[in-house]
Amino acid sequence: MNPIPVNRHGSRRLMLPLVVAYPVLAISGAVWHRPALSLAALLVLLTVIALPKLSAGKRRAWAAWLAGAAVIVGAGLLGVGPILLSCVPVLINLALSWVFGRTLLAGRTPLIARLIASVESPARLEEPGIAPYARNLTRFWACFMATQAVLLAVLLGCSVPGGILFDLGIAPPFAIPAAWAMGYAHAGAYVMIAVTFAGEHLFRQFHLRHVSHPGLRELVMKVAVRWPQLVRGQGLDH
Repeated sequence: MNPIPVNRHGSRRLMLPLVVAYPVLAISGAVWHRPALSLAALLVLLTVIALPKLSAGKRRAWAAWLAGAAVIVGAGLLGVGPILLSCVPVLINLALSWVFGRTLLAGRTPLIARLIASVESPARLEEPGIAPYARNLTRFWACFMATQAVLLAVLLGCSVPGGILFDLGIAPPFAIPAAWAMGYAHAGAYVMIAVTFAGEHLFRQFHLRHVSHPGLRELVMKVAVRWPQLVRGQGLDH
């Protein structure tokens, strides 16, 4: 089956505006109670997730995107679009927790160890204290993401108005202002991840001061470029 011809350069330029548009539409839809904006946010998010495959012209990716768009439109027609949108941040954090946690299983290389081997060198893992720290840090991120998923579920479930329970006609056990809940869900949670990432970098420089470390900017750039390969393992699992 031949791929659909696309402009890959144009798709790369499209990614940043889409990433910026998602939180703007999501927060606007929640604060102003505009279901159409919530649906637009979901469509943007779907496009961001699928864009690498769409830009490669994969027919299956286009078919999956169309199916996903149909589900989102259907959810809008049924009036559950905002509820579906509210679940997205929770699902993202659960997925990230799973990505880290599954690499802690027996016979697998912890995700942070993969990062160290990719960004620096596999030999770095043989130095004193590095491998245990990599495993513990992988465990920390798995727990951090799971905890944040629970926090987001509480915030989004109990926000008034526009929370999941509120939209379902159920009185929440306690009311959380919608602006706070949506602001944290679509912006604050990601800021928290960035702050924790930077804080861990500073802690590691002190805790493992007997070894050299890449700069924060260099580390971020390399992780961003190699993230898909790190998640897949690139043959590092035994």
